[in-house]
Amino acid sequence: MKRFSMGFYVLCFLSAMSCRQDDLVAFNQSEAAGQLRSIIRTYLVPSEVKGEAEVQNSELKRIVKDIPRVLEKGPKSDDPKNLPKKDPEKPVEESVVEENYIKLSGSVARHRSDFVSERIQFDPNHHSLHVPFKDVDLRFTSLDQQSDIYDALGHDVEVIRSLEVLLKKLDLQKDSDSSRNVDVKLANNLLMLVWQVGHYTRRFMDTYLSTSNLERIKAGKSVGDVIAINALLERFVIEKDRAVKTIQDQITLLASKDKEDMLEGLRRTVGLGDNASKEIQSVSYLIVDLGDQMKKLVQ
Repeated sequence: MKRFSMGFYVLCFLSAMSCRQDDLVAFNQSEAAGQLRSIIRTYLVPSEVKGEAEVQNSELKRIVKDIPRVLEKGPKSDDPKNLPKKDPEKPVEESVVEENYIKLSGSVARHRSDFVSERIQFDPNHHSLHVPFKDVDLRFTSLDQQSDIYDALGHDVEVIRSLEVLLKKLDLQKDSDSSRNVDVKLANNLLMLVWQVGHYTRRFMDTYLSTSNLERIKAGKSVGDVIAINALLERFVIEKDRAVKTIQDQITLLASKDKEDMLEGLRRTVGLGDNASKEIQSVSYLIVDLGDQMKKLVQ
């Protein structure tokens, strides 16, 4: 009879705790166990249950072990409002990466299309151009290098003709005469700086932002990386246009001078001599630096 009474009180006790649960009242296992022990001491005598210690180790443990599932604070676990929520951070970041990647790939496609179109459409033979590249250095006889130089000149036929005039004013005959070698050195410096602008533009578009690299960027780069790459691309395009304009202005100006003034201006713009203004050298070095920055970003 006492066992029945005890069971009844335990059920009442658990019902009360369930009500407390609905009110979001904190109730831990040790508190529940203490109250259950009090009930058992009251309604079960030691002789009937083989001693109080055994009660605690048997029936009490059996009853109490399920308490955490019943008395957990808060709404029931099957309540839709209490279901575990997925971490929104990762899906949100993936969405932002995708959004910025689409923007980047669109910019690359647009700029690459302009770059390729200008190169394909320009035909130096059509304009009867005769820039004495080989007289400066044999490496400039490569069609790829000449194409890079034409690109850095903006494929402007008049500017290319001015370059032709400028180089033909120099004594490009290679011999032991040191004064003549100075002319060759100046011409070589000029063409190298101009070539770098076109060459790094080609590497920027065809290598650093190639289709395979874009796929790696999408798969492995963070939101910040993709945004930085896109920002650097846009800056490169702006600085490339500025470099082309600077080179065009400098070559057109130098070609219009007599040889003495032209030599002095040429030294200054390519960064040779004291107090050099370095117009062409500066824009060329900047393009190289931006190219190196992009190379590091996409690695």
